[in-house]
Amino acid sequence: MKKVAFAALCAAFGIMHTLLFYQQQWGINLFIFETPLFLLLYLYNKPLFSNRTPLLLLAGCFSSMLAVLITHSSLSCVVHTLFFVLLGGATLQPINNPAAYFVSAFEKIPQLLLLPFSKQKTTAPDKNYHTTFVLRATIVPLLIIIVFIYFYSLAVPRFGKLLDDFFQIFPQLNLTTIWLFISGSALAIFILRIPKSNTTSNFDAVQPNTLQRTRSPRRFKPLTLGLKKEHLSVLILLAGLNILIAIINCLDIASYWFSYDPLSYEDMKVLVHEGTYLLIFCIMLSVGVVLYAFRRNLNFYPGNKTLRYLGIAWMVQNGIMVLSVAWRNYWYIQSYNLAYKRIAVLVFLAATLFGIVTVILKIQQRKTGYRLLTLNSSFVLLLLAAVSFVNWDLLITRYNLKHKDIAYIHKNYLVDMSNAALPVLVEYQDYFDTPIEKQMNYNHLYRKYGDSGTYKRIIVAKAKEFITQQEKRHWLSYNLSDAKTIEHLRLKGY
Repeated sequence: MKKVAFAALCAAFGIMHTLLFYQQQWGINLFIFETPLFLLLYLYNKPLFSNRTPLLLLAGCFSSMLAVLITHSSLSCVVHTLFFVLLGGATLQPINNPAAYFVSAFEKIPQLLLLPFSKQKTTAPDKNYHTTFVLRATIVPLLIIIVFIYFYSLAVPRFGKLLDDFFQIFPQLNLTTIWLFISGSALAIFILRIPKSNTTSNFDAVQPNTLQRTRSPRRFKPLTLGLKKEHLSVLILLAGLNILIAIINCLDIASYWFSYDPLSYEDMKVLVHEGTYLLIFCIMLSVGVVLYAFRRNLNFYPGNKTLRYLGIAWMVQNGIMVLSVAWRNYWYIQSYNLAYKRIAVLVFLAATLFGIVTVILKIQQRKTGYRLLTLNSSFVLLLLAAVSFVNWDLLITRYNLKHKDIAYIHKNYLVDMSNAALPVLVEYQDYFDTPIEKQMNYNHLYRKYGDSGTYKRIIVAKAKEFITQQEKRHWLSYNLSDAKTIEHLRLKGY
């Protein structure tokens, strides 16, 4: 594609971005903006998608877009942003590791920012300015000027008023529309401009999936002397660690797997908050020990069969510890209901369990650490794509209120949930007809709705505010979660 045509195309996406997202939230407009963007990316860069990883990222973008349309949660928006950034890190030289796309994307950003200052080759003998040069020479200065105009308008009230008077002449032109145009054009450039290669893609291309034995020239000592010492040291280490973790696992299984009766809230708090985080750290450290032990020629040592069995046993026992941490979390949920951190622990444990399985495969099949990073980053992306389809605010609120008679209810926490939880909160609003108990973490809630009265008053105010906001929304902001919430509130007379 010619440079002028590419600049015009990106400007068109900037205009489209402004029209679709001005005073609107993410919804159908996200599909309308990004679908043609991804189609153009595919049509003009078909060789890029001969590799499975870009296809995974493209599928992740569409999947997370669907999750935004269904749940419209903060998590789904963050996951979609992540997939978008990763896809922007693609190069024509294949990259197999999804984690490497993240590095490649950040490598690409400064290149795009410096693009207007790159040297331009020209064959024109009279040195006339080309259209592309004029565009590149003016865009960056204009952007910098706009940034300073914005900050000066905030710092100098009279200048801000003068700026407002100017924008009243052009009611559709303001700093928001200018920003939407610039950001939309920048997003189009970020996705559609695909470099042939970069430092990250070159590094990924030379990374093997399977370990290779490296030989060094013999000098004064036999080659295997150092390896024998390392083998013996690691053997003693893994044998001792296996005995130690076996004792810990036996204690955990006896204490938490079948029943648990905490002495007090402090006992439960130490068990879950401090104990869980420390055990997770120990599991990560254990994985690091095995990766270090089986990083090089020890994988090819003739008598390493016992060592490999000890390494696998160590990982299996760490898998049992993961289950013990999950049981701790389960007992905490039984007493104090669901919360985002408790769910995050379970998601993290699922990723950790998969990581332990891949470490066992590394020991058995002599895979490299880079190959493990590829497998685990792919699994984490799939896991994030899956959990983004769950409306967690609604699920947490419904679960907690159904168990209000047998577990602790944190009313401040539930009332502060997003609008997706309003149908359940309205259904149980009489339960919240109690005086507000002030807590520092929820000062933003009190500033908005007041710290006097009852929780029910806050719920009613949030519902009315949500109805008012949605009446101002365009169909471009439509999403299934808000539509269901509106429908439920209408049935309740709001």
